[in-house]
Amino acid sequence: MTAHYNELIILFFSNKRFLAIAILYFIGISLVFTQVTHALFTDSVSSNENTFTAATAFPLTPPETTITGTPTITPTPTPANIASHLVISEIQTDAAGVGSQDFIELYNPTDDNIDLNGHRLVRRTQAGTSDSLIVAWSSSIVVPPHTFYLWATSDNSYAATISADISSNDNLANNNSIAIRQGANNTGLIIDALAWGTGHTATFS
Repeated sequence: MTAHYNELIILFFSNKRFLAIAILYFIGISLVFTQVTHALFTDSVSSNENTFTAATAFPLTPPETTITGTPTITPTPTPANIASHLVISEIQTDAAGVGSQDFIELYNPTDDNIDLNGHRLVRRTQAGTSDSLIVAWSSSIVVPPHTFYLWATSDNSYAATISADISSNDNLANNNSIAIRQGANNTGLIIDALAWGTGHTATFS
């Protein structure tokens, strides 16, 4: 076995062409490993005129971000044209031709309680020039902020059917005008008013 191995060694070194190829092969392998090692472990490398430099150590914690200046808080804008008083928000008169299903809905759009004491709901006919009383409040009745208050006719028990807050046996026509007054008929302060139909002689103003 030893003799055979020695013969192979002698054959290897006696063949100069084979020896030259082997030397060139090992030189090529060495150059490849040198380039790979340089690419992996050098602390800087250039590519297309850009230079990248490796850090000497990796940070153990992420860098802190410092926020400078005082943040500005923008307030929520207040919607325009919001009433600062009690309003007439909805009415119904002569519903679907049935009649006697009239109501007037009031709404408090403010952030404060509104007391109805001393107020009244009044109406005028198309040709009328003076108030007709629908209902008046002579004691404290509070409408809380952003809530509704409902008047309805008591005819045919309609007010009870819709759970109205207050009722009377008055009715509305298809060409009336109505108002919330603070004070007496015809002279009290008009808080809000509404008219429908055409040809009114004297609407609330």
